This record gives sequence, structure tokens and C-alpha cells, in this order.
Amino acid sequence: MKTSFKELRLGKELTQEQLIEQFNATYHRTYGPSAISMFENNHRVPEISALIDFADFFDVSLDYLLCRPFVHKQKNAFDLTADEKEHMKRYRAVSLVARQLLDAVLDYAWRQEYPE
Repeated sequence: MKTSFKELRLGKELTQEQLIEQFNATYHRTYGPSAISMFENNHRVPEISALIDFADFFDVSLDYLLCRPFVHKQKNAFDLTADEKEHMKRYRAVSLVARQLLDAVLDYAWRQEYPE
């Protein structure tokens, strides 16, 4: 993790302290000030659940985070816009009944745009 972890942090223009503050707040962790330095210098590896959170935080794959050679995050079939990501976030947060209603509205709109 030595190279990519530090590069990812610097790519976000964060100090180690800023990274800890944002990461702990976002993922409800309790890492102290020396943890990031230990990760960057390969003296410690986070537990797997934290590795997954770090990969999400930096928006990279676990392979990339762990410095596996020639492995980069694969793009989805399409990239979502910020609005689309926000829609997905809200969709996932609402109840099942609300999702069913949204699905019905989307299905109706689709059929209006693309009749068979």
C-alpha cells in the first residue's frame, strides 16, 4: 500500500490529519494520527472492512489500493453524472413502497418515449 495510498491522499490534497478526520466521520472509524503514516509506510495494513471503505473513499478498486500491478479500477458500462448519482442515493434511501412508485413512474415515462 505504500505508494498508492499516499498518492491517493495527496491527489485529494489532504494532509494525514484531514484524511483521518474525513474518513473517520464518513465511515464511523476511530483511527488515530499515526495510523495513516503506518499505512503509507507499510508498517500496518488496515483490516479488510477498512480497506473496502478506503477504496470507496478514494474511488478506486481494492487491487489498485493494494498496489497490485497493472490493475486499475474498471469503468462501468457508463459513467453516472452527479445528478444521476444523487438520484440513485435518494432511490436507495427511500422505502420499498416509494421505490415501487418511482419504478412505475419511470416505466410509464419510458413507454411514452419508446413505444413498442
